[in-house]
Amino acid sequence: MFSSPPTLTLNQIWHKFKTALLAAARSHFPRKTISLMKPKTIPHELQPYVYLSHSLDYFTMSLKKLSSITRLTVLWSQFFNNFEPVFNKLFPNHSGLLNGLSHPSQLLMVFDSSNLSYNEFLIQF
Repeated sequence: MFSSPPTLTLNQIWHKFKTALLAAARSHFPRKTISLMKPKTIPHELQPYVYLSHSLDYFTMSLKKLSSITRLTVLWSQFFNNFEPVFNKLFPNHSGLLNGLSHPSQLLMVFDSSNLSYNEFLIQF
């Protein structure tokens, strides 16, 4: 019997990505201390990646303030439409990572088909 793979939340996907990003940065710059929390210590070459990191961190923190699926859809659309091209430019061979995320045009349909309350959906988002 087949079982569907567990669905990862946006936070879980992002945590995996940040872990991989930091590991790659530390192996490429072994003599530098690299922390995403201290932007001034980040090598210039890594700043576009830090921008992605901070923009997604900001988005995930703002989720707590949203009170409706309509507002989530608008905010997700604004975020995703800015994030996707930058991500694809930096990671052209890894665009499949974005396939696990709902496209903004489909978010309302995904919510409706989930049969979850908004708060439950937001937790799984």
